[in-house]
Amino acid sequence: GRILIGDQTLAKYINSPQTLLYDKSRILFGLDSAKQEIRKADAAIIVEGYMDFFAVYASGMQHVVASSGTALTLDHIRLLSRFTKNLLFSFDMDAAGTKATMRGIENALAEGMNVKIICLPKKSDGSLKYEDPDECIRAEPAVWEKSVQDAISFMQYHFDTLLTPEALIDGFEKRAYARQLLQSIQPLSDRNASDVSPNRPK
Repeated sequence: GRILIGDQTLAKYINSPQTLLYDKSRILFGLDSAKQEIRKADAAIIVEGYMDFFAVYASGMQHVVASSGTALTLDHIRLLSRFTKNLLFSFDMDAAGTKATMRGIENALAEGMNVKIICLPKKSDGSLKYEDPDECIRAEPAVWEKSVQDAISFMQYHFDTLLTPEALIDGFEKRAYARQLLQSIQPLSDRNASDVSPNRPK
């Protein structure tokens, strides 16, 4: 289910309990419709929810799947690896979406995938202009298209998200940032340099 009111205290999506027929950790919403387009584009856009999937798919970018919330698992990534090695994350721009993106980056790198992040534009004061792809596409489809074209590397995402001014001058903050960064790039140790700098996903 999905709430239809703007109550920030409630979860946007409420999934049914896990059953033999529905296992959220293994199912990617829309993959049945998108798998051929994913092969053709040699890339998969991963969004957080069903409405984001419908908006992106309707915009003409049909190489898209949704992770049913923010839980992108190793099973999801292994499933996508059958169709492409290039992933573009576009989770919500809130704290939960950022946490899910970080976790997804670690899982994807552990499976040898190439990762880029689609970042929606912010307002001049740094606040969110759009919280998710659905909202952006409804308001400014061209902005969404440019955001996809300008998708950044996972390393740049780390720098932009975690590297605060405090981390540059405070020893404790710097150490905490270094730990987070090393934890994320550790899976790269057994990969060739050519694998870390893939051709830009479409």
